[in-house]
Formats: sequence, C-alpha cells, structure tokens
Amino acid sequence: MESYVLFSLLLAGLYAGCGVLNMLPLGKVCSGRLIFLAVRTLIIFLVWWGINSLFIPLLSWDSRLIYWEMLLTLFVGAFIFGDYDDYNDYDDYDDYDDYDYYNNYDNYRNYHNDDDVDVAFSPVSFILFVVMLIFIIVCAVKCGKIGSSEVYRDMLPITTKVDSVFEKNIKPTSLEKMRTVNRSVALGQVEQKMGEISGLGSWCEIGKMSLQRINGTFTVTDGKGQKTRLVFDNDFIWAAPLEYRGYWKWRRFKNQGTPGYVLVSATDPSKFYLVTAVNDKPLSIKYLSSAFWAYDLERAVRRAGHIGCGLADNGIQIDGQGHPFNVFAKLEKVTFWGPDKVVSCITVDMQSGEVKEYALNEIPEFIDIVQPESLVYDYLSWAGDLVNGYFNWSQEGEFMPTGLEVIYGDDNCSYYAGIQSVGADRSTFGFILTDVQSGEATLYNISGTTEDAARSAINSNEWVAKFKGAYYADDAVFYNVQGLPTYFAPILMNSGGRAIVKGYGFCYVKNREVTGVGATKEEALAAYLRAYNLVNSRKEISDGHVYDTTERLQILKIRQEGSCYYFKFAGYEDKDFYAFAEILPQVRWMEAEGNPVVKVKFKKTDDRNIPIISIEE
Repeated sequence: MESYVLFSLLLAGLYAGCGVLNMLPLGKVCSGRLIFLAVRTLIIFLVWWGINSLFIPLLSWDSRLIYWEMLLTLFVGAFIFGDYDDYNDYDDYDDYDDYDYYNNYDNYRNYHNDDDVDVAFSPVSFILFVVMLIFIIVCAVKCGKIGSSEVYRDMLPITTKVDSVFEKNIKPTSLEKMRTVNRSVALGQVEQKMGEISGLGSWCEIGKMSLQRINGTFTVTDGKGQKTRLVFDNDFIWAAPLEYRGYWKWRRFKNQGTPGYVLVSATDPSKFYLVTAVNDKPLSIKYLSSAFWAYDLERAVRRAGHIGCGLADNGIQIDGQGHPFNVFAKLEKVTFWGPDKVVSCITVDMQSGEVKEYALNEIPEFIDIVQPESLVYDYLSWAGDLVNGYFNWSQEGEFMPTGLEVIYGDDNCSYYAGIQSVGADRSTFGFILTDVQSGEATLYNISGTTEDAARSAINSNEWVAKFKGAYYADDAVFYNVQGLPTYFAPILMNSGGRAIVKGYGFCYVKNREVTGVGATKEEALAAYLRAYNLVNSRKEISDGHVYDTTERLQILKIRQEGSCYYFKFAGYEDKDFYAFAEILPQVRWMEAEGNPVVKVKFKKTDDRNIPIISIEE
C-alpha cells in the first residue's frame, strides 16, 4: 500500500478520535451519531488521500507537510462535532428517527422552548491542537536559520583557499569548446524544426533545455526521415524533450508518447536536430513532467519506492547511444526540518519508465550535473549571510554570490559564482567553483569584476557600440583563456523574434577595461590578447610563480592572424608563441624560411599559448 494512503488513514483516525472525544461530554454515545461520525471520517480520508496522491507529497517524518496536515485535522476535529449542551435532556430519544428530529434546530427549540444553545467541543482535542501548534513553531525556529545557523552556513564544504598560480589550478579552455549558444538561442533554433512533422506543434512543445557534455556515436532520424550520423567527443549540447500541451493532449496521445527530443550544439548554432529515431529505432517518450498520473516523472520515482525523500529535477540527459533519461537528485534532511543535501542520483528512462539509483561515487559517465543549481545557490547564500551567525546587524564579513553559472573545462564541470562583499555592486574579491557531482567547493582569492559589469564592458567595446544597440552581449561565462581569468560572451542580434549569434567578446576578470570583440572567436581572442598586452605588457599574467626566461630558439613556422603573429619553435612543438605587431613591430619582417635561430624572451608557464615579451634575430 502506498505511503500516502497509510498516512491518510492516520489522519482519518485522528479525526475520528476527536469526534469520539467530543461525544463524551454528552454522556451518551448513540449509534446514529457514530454512523454520522463514520461518514464524515470517510470523507476526511478521501479528501486527504486525494490531496496527497494528487500532489505527491514528501511523506517522511521530517517533512513539515505532515505536521501541518495533522494540525489542520486536529483543528477541524476539535470544533466540527459541536452539539447542544443539554442534549441528554431528551427523554424521548430512543432511535435514529428521534435523533434526526431533535437534531433539527427548529424542532429542538420548539421542544424545549429554550434559547440557550452551546457548541460542545473536546478540551482534549483542543489541547492536542495547541500542543501540535507549539511543536511546529518550536521546530521551525530550532531547525531554521535562527536556531541552526552553523548547520546552514557549513552546508557548502569549501575545502581549499587558493592564492597560487591560476592556470595551474584551472585548466585553460580551447576556443572550440567555449559555449556560444545559450538556452534561448538553442530554443529558437529548434522551434522551426517542429514544423517538419505535420500537426506536431498542435499537441507538442519543446520542454526545458538542459546543458550537458556528451561522448558517443549514433544515427538520428529527423521529422523528414533524414538520417544523420552524429559523432561526439566531449562536445557540449543542449537537449530538451518534446512535452505535451496540457492534460487533454496527454490523454489523447499518452499511449504513443511524444515522438522524441531536440539537440542543439552549444558551440555551433548551425547544428541542431529534431530526433525522432535513434539507430533506426523510433522514439516514444512517455514519462515526462507534462504527463499525468503514472506517467508523471516524479510520480514514477515515488512509485519505485523513493517516498521519504526530496527530489530535485536536473532535466534530461542523453547517453552515448542517444537514449534519453531524466535525472533527479535525491535529497535528505541534514537535521530534522533542516536543510537538504544530495545523497544519490536517480535516473528515469523516459521511454520505459525504468528507475535506477546511483551512489555519488557511481554516477554514470553520461551524467554531468547531480548537485541542483538552486540548492548550490542556497548553500552559497547561506555561507555568506550566516558567516557570523543569524543576528549580525552590522553585516560584518557577509558576502553574496553574483550568480551561478555552469562552466565546463576540458575534463571537468563546475558551478561558477563570483563572490562580492555585501554592498559591492561591480567588483568581486574572489570566486568559488563547486563540483557539480560531489558538491565540493574551492575558493579562489582573485579579485575582479562581476559578470554583469563584464557584459557592460563588452557592450561598450567600439566593435559592438558601432551597431548602436542592435548588437548586445549575452550572459558572460567564466573561462581560463590562455592563463587569464576571463569572461566570454557571444554577441547577439534579434531578428524575427529570434536571437542570432553575430560575434564574440572577451573581458579580463581583473580589469574590465581589457576587452576584445570580433566576428569570430579567433578575431575576438586576438583583439583581447592585444588589449591585454598593451595594458599589461610588463606585468605577470597570473598571480605568481611564473617568470620570464630568455632562450635561443629555432623558428619552425610563422602564422599571421591580423596583427597577431604565432610562432612554432623547435623544442616547443606543443606550444604556440604569439606577439602583436603593435608591441613588437619587428615580427612583421621575420620569416621561417631556413629555420633561423632567434633570441626570445617569454613568460614561462604551463599553458599552450605563450606571449612573447621580446624577440631578436
């Protein structure tokens, strides 16, 4: 029997107990009154069972909902069974018909000719109601941020504070792996694909877009029957299921399910697909957030036995064979009525409804995000708000996150949050990276600008400004760009109600005056590095422990991109050295023919791209 049925029986029993307690002051418990009580108890059971089963509540003893339901039941039970206080004066009350007659208010008044009518209630029921109310208030205070501020503050385990070399702790991200398609752009790209299947848009819509990294190879079939072989190698995609347009559409098409899902490359807006079959097997997506009853995603998880826990929906994830799964984070209370923590990961096969649970150290490779974004943001907020306890009137030491953004490195995925002191508006004193699976966080004490300020700086760049507001920078995403902490944002333009990518922009975290914008990533990067070198040509690239070195190197190859010159040197074949003609004019006349040897001064780093400080033949 499902747990919310058992709990509804408990509430109905509590209600019946209140009714019996209310009969006792009358001195007589009659069969008619017991029948009436039984009918009302049955109604109470059906009401609670309907509400609990409809909304799929979190049924565990550390859930506040249970106690609020108990409180309401006690309140109704204590006062609903009132009767006239001199009911025992009915000498002629012998059967159920007399009960019906005398229970009528007008007949009662005529029979007794008495204007004094009181409502009887059970003092015991009222006392239970008061005790339950006090219990709820005490637990809410004790288990809330007022009484357990240290518990809330320490929910995010910040294990390390880093002050050393930036690029040694956060690996650089290559240009081709930088995300250029945001959620709204991805949605706009695939909306036009809905028309490929006649009538599909009348009963289906695109669901929540989820970002992920994907590896694998599979063949997809679109709405026109065209097949495409997709090969993914640590590529980033947006994915979304096709959802029902309301209850009646679900009721009509629930047996066949929706015909698939959509994919959009997060790095190339020209690659987007409506997937209706994978490896020649048609898709039938039946388990969705827009489905009802047994096909509702959360209900499927609850029916699989996960009742006494919290669930956080992390959205759709596609595995390496193209199969769609919906991923949930399973939550448990740290303390009674306290904050939640992630204890495991639950997947639902969106076609078969199969539910599986994975421990945090056994997460399948295709799943990126386990820690819910909203929960991590709460952790960061609590860590800043409660740094010196709940009652910190002067706000001493308090800080707050500037936002939360998923960022991908070449081999990891994290939540990025800039950290600023309370009252600051455009600057940060550091940032925190939180692992999306383990929840472990690292604080980097690198001060700089906020995401919004970086976005404004990119919008102020002359390349964007010349279009007089037609172009605008999208949300800025944090990356390590050739050893520099950098914000990267695509430049968008609205056209026909859709956002189109028209360019790209970079902004230096430590100095928002250093920006670079261009029509391609390469042009934008060259402009950004040129701006950086013009401002910081004699400064360290990172926070320390990197140094200048001078070596005589043999030129193997020279490549020019605008005013930026890239050199390949013998002994450093895996590195790209670069210099700007505005800073080092002599690079314009250097040649690689004959592989000459030159004297090069450069920054000694582990990065692949290394700036040249000076170069002499």
